[in-house]
Amino acid sequence: MVNFMFNEVLGGAIGHKMKDDLIGPHDFSYGQSFIRDFDEAIYPLVVSYLDEGKTLDENFVEQSLQIYGETFPNAHKEYNYLLTTYYLLTDAENHSISREIMKNISMPMMYEKENTIMDDAKVEKMVDYDFTKLVVISKDHEKTINYLKNKIPELKNFKELKTESDFVLSFHDTDGKAYIIINLHSMDRFAEVLEKLKERKTIEADNPLLNLG
Repeated sequence: MVNFMFNEVLGGAIGHKMKDDLIGPHDFSYGQSFIRDFDEAIYPLVVSYLDEGKTLDENFVEQSLQIYGETFPNAHKEYNYLLTTYYLLTDAENHSISREIMKNISMPMMYEKENTIMDDAKVEKMVDYDFTKLVVISKDHEKTINYLKNKIPELKNFKELKTESDFVLSFHDTDGKAYIIINLHSMDRFAEVLEKLKERKTIEADNPLLNLG
């Protein structure tokens, strides 16, 4: 994620330094709050390098990573952060899932979407994706969950899944990548689900399953 954000954040910080020099102190403004927060946090480091005429070096990178970790200590498990960059598999037709996420959770920096779930190539692409993996199931629930259990090894750890019920299952795989699997019998509940994720705030390792009834 640092790699993904870094060019924009670094460019923004340099731009803010130029603006400070021209017109004086000003607010940092971005549509994406995470870019703004990282920009503000890294700004003093960028200014010190510019003032000293130094080029990027290993120390700059190490300090940037440290600043990132201090600025976003729970980034790997916060829903509003995880849903800024995601790969979406869904069988829901005529439903703007990404627009609902943008409205209720977070403005995305990047996402990819496939309008099918039970497709080996698309699932493999999702599994290999570097960021959050989001699956929204709206039909053929038992068949789809059983299919995914053969593709996502961690799913086999969750014996208590009741496909006839609505639920959200959130967990990290062995590489630390986040999965959010939403099982709904009516997509009319999707906005409600997002509200519940906002209330919960983070993936809870000891309580990964959110039963919706």
